[in-house]
Amino acid sequence: AIGGRMLNNRSICEGLLAYNRNDKSGAEHIFERLVTAPKLVRMEPYFYLAVIHIQESIQTESSENILRAVQLLTEGLQISELSNLYYYRALVYLFLSMNTEALEDIDKAIEKS
Repeated sequence: AIGGRMLNNRSICEGLLAYNRNDKSGAEHIFERLVTAPKLVRMEPYFYLAVIHIQESIQTESSENILRAVQLLTEGLQISELSNLYYYRALVYLFLSMNTEALEDIDKAIEKS
């Protein structure tokens, strides 16, 4: 288990480095590989992949990307109910004018913090 966790940490770092080099497709590929890995029990790849989709949505004005970000944040929350994930999903919901869902997530973020 420790070896797998270290490999996941290395892959997460590689994905972040790719993203910082403006290699968004490379970063997306790394994080997609992590979220589809068997027995993945970490939420970080979901979060970082959601961030990539949020940025792509802003740059391309694509609703498909922003909806994928919501899906990824939701999947990350199924692994770990961290207040940060609720907060970021609330921001995305606000962007989508889904105010009821945003308020629910803000309440959960406060509750979990």
